Amino acid sequence: MRSLTGNDLAQAISEGIDLAGVDFLFMDTDHTYTLATKEWETYRRFLADNALVVFDDITVNDMGRFWDELACAKLATGASHCGGFGLAAP
Repeated sequence: MRSLTGNDLAQAISEGIDLAGVDFLFMDTDHTYTLATKEWETYRRFLADNALVVFDDITVNDMGRFWDELACAKLATGASHCGGFGLAAP
């Protein structure tokens, strides 16, 4: 298991690391539609076919718009967290 921590849109965070086949991704963005969309567009290509993605705070700011537009199997679990968690299987 490997974990990356830091600014996920900074290229240096993933230098020298093969990101292909990621089976679990936790996205805790700055809770804006624009950044969530950019992060999703950046990282979804690395996901394995059976990957699980957890989005934090899907009801904060304009994250609801991102969540609503996310085109894949998904489940909102708002009762488990004040800002809502979203589980997605792209």
